[in-house]
Amino acid sequence: MSSDEGQLTNLYDLSRAQLAERLAAWGFSDYYAGLVWSGLYRDLVAAPADMVGLRPELGRQLAAETTIDHLAIRSSIDSVDGHTRKYLLGLRDGAAIETVLMYFRGRATACVSTQVGCAMGCVFCATGQMGFRRHLSPGEIVAQIIHVQRVLRQRGEQLRNIVLMGMGEPLHNYDATMAALDTIMDHRGLAIAPRFITCLLYTSWPGASDCWACWWRLWRLWAQCSAAVGSRATLSQSPGRWTPRPRPSSIPCRPCPRPRRRFYRPPRPRPRRPPTRPC
Repeated sequence: MSSDEGQLTNLYDLSRAQLAERLAAWGFSDYYAGLVWSGLYRDLVAAPADMVGLRPELGRQLAAETTIDHLAIRSSIDSVDGHTRKYLLGLRDGAAIETVLMYFRGRATACVSTQVGCAMGCVFCATGQMGFRRHLSPGEIVAQIIHVQRVLRQRGEQLRNIVLMGMGEPLHNYDATMAALDTIMDHRGLAIAPRFITCLLYTSWPGASDCWACWWRLWRLWAQCSAAVGSRATLSQSPGRWTPRPRPSSIPCRPCPRPRRRFYRPPRPRPRRPPTRPC
């Protein structure tokens, strides 16, 4: 990656509001932000020059200051029954992540990663034994969905379900995961409903039950999509053997304002009307 390319902004990293703000700073209205957004997530363009309906000066500005992240396929392997395909996708810094496309009757599901490696250290998981390398950006998470969408579009199919059960712990990379979910669920783009998105959570964090920030993040994530909670106790009577507790320093926990208590106030009883006598 050249030094000039390193300064370019990945359009997948921008939310709808951030994209409109960037174009407004360049002197273009929200209408053109909608065209760019539609080109990214409806037309699935591979470069800013492929977007249709843009003014020439906007196209030159996008080509000069932005880029569209493309995950190169390093390898792929199919299952014996042909219903599952695993991709090894390369990132710009040389790291690699796994994305799995699963075919079912009447639907297709994508399993995406949120981190390079994992800090949880589960002994039964190859990613846990790999160790933690770095977090994925929102654009790198969204780029996996775009890759699967392009593969399905060539077959005349559409992606329906998304599971965040690939490499990494989604709640550990909370900010990037939430930003990617907002982009994925935007009705003007990929428009994947929250009930078709499932996120796997690791629950044995040190002090998580006493931390308001952890509960607040969990509640927000649960409000966005379905959450599949992985419990330590379901694996063995000695769960520490399979899912060791990570070091507290490996999981950042930022302070969160304590929510206000809302006391229950019963509704006021309605005044009873006097019974009416029959005429």
